[in-house]
Amino acid sequence: MLIALSLVLSGCKPSYPKDSVPASIEKLLKKEYKLDGHARLVGETVYLQVDLAGLVSTEQQALTDMLKQVQGASLVITRVALSSDAPIKNMVLVVTEPTYKLNLRIIQRVEDIKSFLYQKISKADYEERLILEIENGEGKPGNIDNEIEKNKDMSANEFVGRLIVSQINMLSRSNPFLGVMLGNAQLRYVDSNGEELVVSVSHSISKPVMPFFEDIINAQALKITKKHINSGPKRIKLVDSDNNCVYIEIAPRAPKNKPKSNPEFPRKLWHSQKKPVWNPLQ
Repeated sequence: MLIALSLVLSGCKPSYPKDSVPASIEKLLKKEYKLDGHARLVGETVYLQVDLAGLVSTEQQALTDMLKQVQGASLVITRVALSSDAPIKNMVLVVTEPTYKLNLRIIQRVEDIKSFLYQKISKADYEERLILEIENGEGKPGNIDNEIEKNKDMSANEFVGRLIVSQINMLSRSNPFLGVMLGNAQLRYVDSNGEELVVSVSHSISKPVMPFFEDIINAQALKITKKHINSGPKRIKLVDSDNNCVYIEIAPRAPKNKPKSNPEFPRKLWHSQKKPVWNPLQ
C-alpha cells in the first residue's frame, strides 16, 4: 500500500481533475476491488460510502476478507486524493453493514498521509492521527446523502474534536480492564466551535470513577492539541444520557501525590441541571 501511494506522489501531473474526482473513485473501486460505492466531493472533504455485508460476522475468514475490502476502499480514495488538482484536505470512508445499519467511519487528513510517506512523522504518530468511529445507524439507511448532511465539509476544529473522541474510545476498546471500569462507555462527537468541544457519553459514569475518566479525557486532549495548536478546544463539555453536564478544562494537572498549589490548574465545574443538547448524529 505504501509503495503504491509513494508512486502516486512521484507523478508529475494530476491524474484526476477536480470535476471527475467522485466518478474516478467509484470507477477505480469497481475496477480494482469489484465494489460498488458512492463518492462525493464537498468543499475540501471527499466522501466514499460502501456497503459491506459481513462487518459483524463471527467467522474469522469472512472478517479477514471484509477487512481487505475496507483497506482497498481506503487505498482507492487515498490514491485519487493524492493525485488530483482538487484542494482535498480530508478523506472520509464510510463502510455500512446494510442488515444491521452499523457504520464504520475512517477519517484521514491528506497532510498526515503525505507527512508519513515523506517520513516526517512515524508510523505510530500517523496511526494516532487516524479517526475511527463505530456507531449504530439508529435505523437510518446508510447512504452518502445522509453522511454529507450530517458532516458536510469538515473543518479543522471538527477534525481535532473527532480525533480526541476517537482516541479516548480506542483506549477503552484496547484495554478490557479499563473498558469494564468505565462500564464500556463510548463517547460520541456532537459539536465544536474551536473553544468548546461537546461530547456525549453513552451512559452515566459513577461518581467514584468520574475523576479518573476526566483525567483520561484531559490527558488525551492535551496530547492531541499539542499537535494541532490552532485547532484544539480549550474545554470539553461532557453530556451523559440523562443530560447532566461536566465541563473539563484542558490544561496540565498536578501530580496526584503533590498538593495542587498552582492556581493555574483549573477546577472542574459540575452542573447537575438538565439541558437540551443538539446531537447531529441522532
